[in-house]
Amino acid sequence: MKMMSLYDYLGHAAGMQLGEEVAKKAKEMNITMSSREISNPKYTGKVTLYPEKFLDMYFLKEESEDLKDTIWNDSNKNGRNLGRDFGF
Repeated sequence: MKMMSLYDYLGHAAGMQLGEEVAKKAKEMNITMSSREISNPKYTGKVTLYPEKFLDMYFLKEESEDLKDTIWNDSNKNGRNLGRDFGF
């Protein structure tokens, strides 16, 4: 399973707020996360890594909001482990 930071996935820094939102959703869905240490001129410290499939699903295009809402709501309503269902 390919694990990626938000920076690697988005191609730019995600910022604190987006990072917290993504981490919160990953925890709600029981997504396995890991971390790695990085050091560059703008940031030194740990970054969280997520399965690429989870990030693909989280960042569905704007026109897919209805689908995204259905996925999140069905997962929460049915008490399912959506991470397991999607293989991450």
